[in-house]
Amino acid sequence: MSYLLSLAPRGARRRALACSALVFAAVACNPDESTAPATDPVTAAPAETPAATPVAPAPELLTSSTAPGILFGDFHLPTTMYRAPYSGSLYAASTSTVISNLNAAKSAGMRIVLSMAGNRSFYVNSDGTFNLTKWKSRINAFRNVNIAPFVSSGTVVGHYLVDEPYCAACWGGRQIPKSDIEEMARYSKSIWPSVPTGVRSSPSQLGTSAFTYLDFAWAQYVGPLHYPSFGQSPQQFRDTQIAAAKRLSLGLVFGMNYLDGGNGSSRINGTYAKDPNLGDNTYCVKGGCYRYAMSASEVRNAGTVFAQSSYACAVISWKYNETFLSRSGMKDAMSAVGAAARNRSRTACKV
Repeated sequence: MSYLLSLAPRGARRRALACSALVFAAVACNPDESTAPATDPVTAAPAETPAATPVAPAPELLTSSTAPGILFGDFHLPTTMYRAPYSGSLYAASTSTVISNLNAAKSAGMRIVLSMAGNRSFYVNSDGTFNLTKWKSRINAFRNVNIAPFVSSGTVVGHYLVDEPYCAACWGGRQIPKSDIEEMARYSKSIWPSVPTGVRSSPSQLGTSAFTYLDFAWAQYVGPLHYPSFGQSPQQFRDTQIAAAKRLSLGLVFGMNYLDGGNGSSRINGTYAKDPNLGDNTYCVKGGCYRYAMSASEVRNAGTVFAQSSYACAVISWKYNETFLSRSGMKDAMSAVGAAARNRSRTACKV
């Protein structure tokens, strides 16, 4: 019996079976789940922002290159949160703020994956399909920004090229082809040769042939109700994605979707596809499954599973949210995942 079906009561099980083919066939694209705000991050004005266990250096000596374990953090973590339990973040950069942000990260011993292209709306054609030339123009804006000191210090550990290239619905009905993914990675390395390149796509969604320039995939767990983790426990998802990453010779970042990746046990709606009756234990209907926020126990369980995986180079989740963190038990859950990440030996985000 699958994880999903064992979770649901008998009536919901029948409904889940009826909609499972639809869930597997269609990949939902949440318009709110993008790497960066819809404002232009390249030119925007500065925004206000409220294995073996390694021996940790003394706190005052910690730097990005000596901080223990693997990166644990969230998308869009404000600089005021550059502290435990976090050890890093996905930062959507602008040319005007990137240096100040990286200086803050370096001072705090944090590790950063940079997103420089910004919101997908800036590099699509009129029909919504991906435009490689526009994407390169976005990246080229950073060519003369000196991030080299932050690469050598271990502060910048990766370049996040693009979000959900496999999602046809997100890109005007057409997936971003592998040739474009490779060209994005090649172009990035022509500017920053030593910075690992990655896309937010589970390796199981990236085909079967190895890449030349792409270094890491990004497997985001969205719970047992939604693809690509439909019907899977965190352990099953971990094992599936590690096997796929190894076949493609890619490093692997894991993550969770805090706001929309729950199994329904939290009884808190997600940001879309909301359950109109949270008390009826019906998680799926004919058209698909509802979206729920993760509970503290889900975060602790899944996050620890991913952080303890010796193949993972980071655990970075969608996304920092103060309301989510204020829920019962959530800060303790985050601390547990952060401790699991710290107590890991380091793994580079490239094979």
